[in-house]
Amino acid sequence: MLYGPPGTGKTLTVMYLAARMPGRTHIIMTGHGLGAVGNVGHFAKMLAPTTVVIEDVDLIAQERGFPGMQTQQLVFELLNQLDGISDDADILYVLTTNRPDILEPALAARPSRVDLAVELPMPDADGRRRLLELYARGLKLDGVRLESYVERTAGRARRTSRRCSGAPRCSRRSRSQPP
Repeated sequence: MLYGPPGTGKTLTVMYLAARMPGRTHIIMTGHGLGAVGNVGHFAKMLAPTTVVIEDVDLIAQERGFPGMQTQQLVFELLNQLDGISDDADILYVLTTNRPDILEPALAARPSRVDLAVELPMPDADGRRRLLELYARGLKLDGVRLESYVERTAGRARRTSRRCSGAPRCSRRSRSQPP
């Protein structure tokens, strides 16, 4: 499971991992598609080796009895799918969430359901600097001091820090220029 605030790179991390697992079928479930968790589990078994990504798992797997929430049948279906993986099956489930605090505790109660939870926190100053350098690669930044953007983006997620606002001389290099 990958968890952390919105915009910290959970989905990008999933895409990076998927790109480094050639020869696997990748099934990514989001939004309304989350209702098909049972069917996807069956397809995953048929198409193995398979990686099943469930984005925003908190939408279907809230803690039973959580105030204001009805118990959803989908949480039971997800638990059944995770429990139904035989030891020799090559199926990997990757779950992402912004809200680990509201997840059904049964997700982690048994081995082989959620074996590893990795927090992707808001980036610190060094992380923001490295992200800005990555996104600025290939840009002419005449007169732009990246350090000022490192300071200005404190407490912000990556997706709100990608803009070059305030940097009017920000432009792509032509293809003929070397990197």
